[in-house]
Amino acid sequence: MIIELNLANLIFIIIAIIGAYWALAKMFLSQFQRSLNERFEAQDLARKEKHAQLNVRLDGIEATSREEASQWQRIERELLSLKAEMPREYLRRDDYAREVKALHDAVQRDILPMRQSLTRIEDFLLHNKGTM
Repeated sequence: MIIELNLANLIFIIIAIIGAYWALAKMFLSQFQRSLNERFEAQDLARKEKHAQLNVRLDGIEATSREEASQWQRIERELLSLKAEMPREYLRRDDYAREVKALHDAVQRDILPMRQSLTRIEDFLLHNKGTM
């Protein structure tokens, strides 16, 4: 069996082979492109879901932060009011010692003349008891 190929048939076969390879390459590239698109869509969907979850978590953290800030402000106000009330409610140790000393001095100042008067009265009574 002898096959004769003229130039036109040879060019046609070469063009057919090149066209077949071209079609296969185009098919593989389109499948690759499709798989990349599917992967990117899946990643984009996952990114959007994670973004939504992150927003929810950040909103929760922000709300908690606001609550904590208001609690700290409340505590700060209470502390300032306590600092304002403390001098009125409590005495310092020096103030207490000064008040005790002042009280002691006042008692001595008032009682000492009374004691002297009582001593004089007692002496008078003892002295006059013998004469009666």
